[in-house]
Amino acid sequence: MNKKILIQIFLFFIISFSLWVYYYFYKNTKLNDKVSKKNNTEILITDDSANVIKDIFYTSTDAFGNEFEIRAKTGKIKLSDPDLVYMNDVAAVVRMIDSSPINISSKSAEYNKKNYETKFKENILINYLDHNIKTNNLDLSFEKNLAKAYNKVEYDNNNTKLYADILEIDLITKNSKIFMDNASEKVQIIDKR
Repeated sequence: MNKKILIQIFLFFIISFSLWVYYYFYKNTKLNDKVSKKNNTEILITDDSANVIKDIFYTSTDAFGNEFEIRAKTGKIKLSDPDLVYMNDVAAVVRMIDSSPINISSKSAEYNKKNYETKFKENILINYLDHNIKTNNLDLSFEKNLAKAYNKVEYDNNNTKLYADILEIDLITKNSKIFMDNASEKVQIIDKR
């Protein structure tokens, strides 16, 4: 009887060890392969406070079918606030239903993965049809359906060049408001015809 129990215990340990080896080496590797193929990003751990990511790509679609894509060469996620991604060399596209795409590029951006709010900074170029806007700051809010360009706004199209402090664009209606920070100053408009 002792011999029979010892054989059963030995077989039990061999089966348990085999299952553990199978799960740890085979299953765990397959899960990691799926994740890396889907995200196509490279994460480098630089210190205890932040992770650096290369070749970032996020996309989102709202309930109406409007799409937002944002790409960056590099980015940083702070462990203290993992919903915020601090990106560098950024390109974004806003595709609204029944509208041409809005292309945005900037030197840097702060992207919130939770609510998709994005704050573009430095050397921002916005292109929509024949409308071109240069600015130093752009806040894009999908909750408010509002784009707010500020800090040296320069608007240019085929006929007009415009200089202002603030430009607000309703993303749904495409209506815009252009104004200065100081009410005593005036928006400068140049007719190129």
